[in-house]
Amino acid sequence: FIDNSPSSIARFLLTRKGLSRSAIGDFLGNIKSDLAKNVTRQFMRQLELRDKEVDDALRLMMSFFQTPGESQKISHILDEFNYAYVEQNAIRASAQFRNTDSIMVLCYAIVMLHTDLYNPNIRSTNKMNRDDFVRNLRGTDEGEDMDINLLYAIYDRIRAEEIRAMPDHTEQVRKIEEH
Repeated sequence: FIDNSPSSIARFLLTRKGLSRSAIGDFLGNIKSDLAKNVTRQFMRQLELRDKEVDDALRLMMSFFQTPGESQKISHILDEFNYAYVEQNAIRASAQFRNTDSIMVLCYAIVMLHTDLYNPNIRSTNKMNRDDFVRNLRGTDEGEDMDINLLYAIYDRIRAEEIRAMPDHTEQVRKIEEH
């Protein structure tokens, strides 16, 4: 019921209700399939990322799927996200960063920050604070530091609100099982 083009598959993954968010994340992170890589590229380009701060755009993207657990898959997804973000926000990206590859580094740091802040297995005394987050990104923008106010604002937004994928049928089944 959809044609086998990367663009059509990406549109399907973005718009079809009831799909497993976990399965979507695994598919988009698949680095062994040319089709999956092309779908991931189209998926990112179909997201409306214009005029969004990096973390807000990342939050939007991550609402469509569960992030896969493997770092290679996460890197692949973030790499495609980086291209789409820069494509849609060229002026913002060049104003905020010396090198647009720094956005990829920042996105990975945001994912790690989110994991650190919201993983129940990490004691509250060991969770990353604002200064830790800034320190982790020291010298990552062509050897220079990123704007500290930008990093503080990102930290504060991630701390204030967890990044969550939209619910799917597996989430609904899990809630029923809990009762």
